[in-house]
Amino acid sequence: MRRAFTLIIMTFVLTMPRTGVAQPLVFFDTVNPPFMYEYNGTVTGIYPRLIGEAFSIIGVTPKVAALPWGRLYAELTAGRGCVGGLYYTRERDSRFLLTKAYFHEELLAVFSAESGREARTMEDLAGLRVGLVSNWSYGDLFDEARRRGLFRPEFAGSEEQNLLKVAGGRLDCTIVARASAIWLGERLGITRKLLIGPTLDRRAIHMALPRSIENVHLRDRLNDAIDLLFKANRQDAIAAEEVMR
Repeated sequence: MRRAFTLIIMTFVLTMPRTGVAQPLVFFDTVNPPFMYEYNGTVTGIYPRLIGEAFSIIGVTPKVAALPWGRLYAELTAGRGCVGGLYYTRERDSRFLLTKAYFHEELLAVFSAESGREARTMEDLAGLRVGLVSNWSYGDLFDEARRRGLFRPEFAGSEEQNLLKVAGGRLDCTIVARASAIWLGERLGITRKLLIGPTLDRRAIHMALPRSIENVHLRDRLNDAIDLLFKANRQDAIAAEEVMR
């Protein structure tokens, strides 16, 4: 499969039009493992690897950096850089150029194993203390539920902090992606203290670029590369490697 993927990329690169592109600056979150995070000064995770392969396909080498979510989103809003991975929302689609979805996350509620509870629908969160990460959007469905006061949000700086609070009985539950719950639970040694529930929402992941004529062209080329990644099943392969790392 890997050899076939390499041949597909070589064919695509050799036949695509070559145009000059300024080196894009792409930001990723510092603390969102296994999707994107900084480790020993290196930006790594599922999203940096997939976006890196997409840029390789189109023959462009981006400059990559990690920033806390609030800062990287401010850089995107100011037009000073791209964000390598974020959820689709209607507001973001209207403000930025979004690539095709290149990955999907399964969002769910994690309760303490001792509680024996789980959330199968959004309404099951009614009245609960729900841990969220500051400055994050969880997509239109969750954001709207929070705005209408369905649950009581409590904010922390990372998913790791929220999972520790759930395990210690200081939160009813936290909203997290399935892969993050598994990855962090194992590394924090609290897997047995957590009850990972069924999927509540499946969120599409996109790269976001500031709006400009040049970025429209870059976005379109990246979309072609994303199609090739799906054909080669690179999303599943990279996700499996990163979750097991």
